[in-house]
Amino acid sequence: MADTTLHVGTLMTQKVIAYYAANPIEAELVIGLLQTKGISAAVNSNSSAGGIGELPADVLETAIQVPVSQLSAAREIINDYETANHSNEWFCQNCQEKNPGSFEFCWSCQTPQPSQ
Repeated sequence: MADTTLHVGTLMTQKVIAYYAANPIEAELVIGLLQTKGISAAVNSNSSAGGIGELPADVLETAIQVPVSQLSAAREIINDYETANHSNEWFCQNCQEKNPGSFEFCWSCQTPQPSQ
């Protein structure tokens, strides 16, 4: 019988899927949001990405992983992201990139959203 006990040291390094982004672009946006909140988020390489050929990027759902110890906090942030009013997009004053209204920092350069 296999040992299924989760040891305390493993808790800090074991990663679990916190969110399935619609595509790699959204995954990078959500990872940036999580990282600005102190969450260690990442994606494993999409080994099937080469197989999609010329299909649109949104056919490749992308899993975002976080440490088990940060899963609860990550899900709260992701829930806020999903329920936020995305019609309030804003443009970064530093790099001119468009950002979802739920982002407090630019996804590209991490410049804070200007006060309204």
